[in-house]
Amino acid sequence: MAKTTDVVICGSGFRGLWLASELVKIGWSVTWIQLHRTPSNKREGGFVFDDWAWQVGPAHQNSKLVKATQEFINDVIKPELQNIAVQIITPLGPFEFTGGAQKRCFKKFFKDTALELEEFLLNVDSAQKMESVKGSQLIFAYVHKVFKFPLGKRWVLEWLGSLRRPRTVGTFDWITKWGGDILNPNLGFWLLQDSLTAITERAMTWAERKGVTVMRNAKIVDVGVEGRSITGVEIQGAEGYMPCRYLILSASHQTISQKLDNFSKNIKSQLKAGDDKFVWARCGFFMKPHSKPEGLLAFSSYVIDPNMPLKEANMGLLKWRVTNDGDYLTVWVCIPNSEIMRRSYLKNLLCEIQKHLESLFPWFSKQLSAVLPFEEYFQTQDLSHDDLAVVFDESCAFAKHTTRLKNVWLGGPVYDRGLELLSRLATEMRLLTQLSEVKQKESKRDRALYAPRNGQNLDNSKQI
Repeated sequence: MAKTTDVVICGSGFRGLWLASELVKIGWSVTWIQLHRTPSNKREGGFVFDDWAWQVGPAHQNSKLVKATQEFINDVIKPELQNIAVQIITPLGPFEFTGGAQKRCFKKFFKDTALELEEFLLNVDSAQKMESVKGSQLIFAYVHKVFKFPLGKRWVLEWLGSLRRPRTVGTFDWITKWGGDILNPNLGFWLLQDSLTAITERAMTWAERKGVTVMRNAKIVDVGVEGRSITGVEIQGAEGYMPCRYLILSASHQTISQKLDNFSKNIKSQLKAGDDKFVWARCGFFMKPHSKPEGLLAFSSYVIDPNMPLKEANMGLLKWRVTNDGDYLTVWVCIPNSEIMRRSYLKNLLCEIQKHLESLFPWFSKQLSAVLPFEEYFQTQDLSHDDLAVVFDESCAFAKHTTRLKNVWLGGPVYDRGLELLSRLATEMRLLTQLSEVKQKESKRDRALYAPRNGQNLDNSKQI
């Protein structure tokens, strides 16, 4: 039999490992088991895809979340700072929210609404530095003012909102009805250079140093259930059965169903068929060495028609990796989830994206060495929500972490509020807050079992 542990965490990569190390701090013994492995981001011919669907995040300094996760971010994720937060390539030229070109860009692209948009973004900056209620009220007021303009006069705000929300609602409804937020372009952005696999490997080593038992190659066969509680997990091979008091599933319900078929019947899926409306998918372009033009950032974006919805071929996220052997350009686009396995749709979409890149960068076709299609999406049969950045239907409420089982907690991608790094860690932070309360109640019960001791009459103290 494997050793007993207080908490077993299954998945989901680096985020589950950060949560595990925090639970060790509050006094629990924790074992982390990898439930789902991210596919390699390398393809035939050595092409290196970027495997973060949204690979930047605002470099907040005053956030409680950042303060709580700062050591983990510095030691494990190791982001670089991109001071020009947002650069969007358009048929009219590049648009930059920040830096010396900001005013010129607003005047060129928006003319009569430029001042209102600049004022809005300045107030977003001020509001996000205030305490939450006042800040939300200020943003709410300015949203009502600015969103009276047609889409073509404010499309950059939709761009900022579309990357923070995991729902199909527009930016206006996201802020006014859902209490959501938009990305603040006045802050520098973290740029994540390493792959998810590399970061997870560093997170495993980091968590082990913090006292977490990391089981790298273990496989959970089943979970023991008695009534409304779990009793432990069965590990394949020599480890055997591991009794535990709490189980945290930091992965999607889809992955849990694939890996733990029998046990998944005890957990209700938070999603219904059709809730996952859109998904971020990627294709790649292998370029000649040092093809990236001067002035183009490592992370940027393109928008073709600002009067159309920012999805499919109309808007893409660009990640450019420069090497001496050749440049790797990964393009992420938001597509209907129902199209993810349709080969003809993805082939046509790839052609459109390539045409757009050729029109935005006139030298593109001369520098292009190879095209990497959306191949993995119709070749990988067990593709799960853990691999994809899913955009859910607006009617889909945010999921609860609790289940009918008294000592099982749920985390994973369905709980994220957006696509950037801090959204993912914020999901685990909310789970940590709830589990810390459980630990405090547990400690109070333990203290109530024994009379207080002050060092006197210890022989006479009686157990209650």
